[in-house]
Amino acid sequence: MKSFKSHHYPDSRQKFLIIQENAIYYYGFFMIIVMLGLVLRMFSGESILLFGVVGVFLSMGLGNIAAVVKLKKTYAEIFFVGEHFSIISIYDILFAKEKQAFPLRYASPNRNGDEIHFTFNDQIIVFKKEDWEKFDEIWAAFFELPETSATV
Repeated sequence: MKSFKSHHYPDSRQKFLIIQENAIYYYGFFMIIVMLGLVLRMFSGESILLFGVVGVFLSMGLGNIAAVVKLKKTYAEIFFVGEHFSIISIYDILFAKEKQAFPLRYASPNRNGDEIHFTFNDQIIVFKKEDWEKFDEIWAAFFELPETSATV
């Protein structure tokens, strides 16, 4: 079994903190929209209290949802076991999701400069060299034949 970790691999398994770290940018984006709405409501002479409170809660909720989606799409680890491989996202690590193996023969890896494109479970996945310390070893692992034990 070979395992390679990306630079995005979480140092801890504190779900709340990791989600908040990833959600902070989305909070800012949604809060800017709420602030613009508040300014428009102020200039039109309407009440801003209810709009502001609801807007803050909506921006927090949408920010958390966007962060979870980002964590599902950010890959932290890849395993090669025999004739199969599996990629694990940060979300899978934090929430201890079951790992899915996929046959290497269906991966169809292609290398384009500093990127590896391959198929995993009907998705096209892209690994960038800047995210993976052992990028060249990952590329080589796609083409290595699995070790077979000789039976006598």
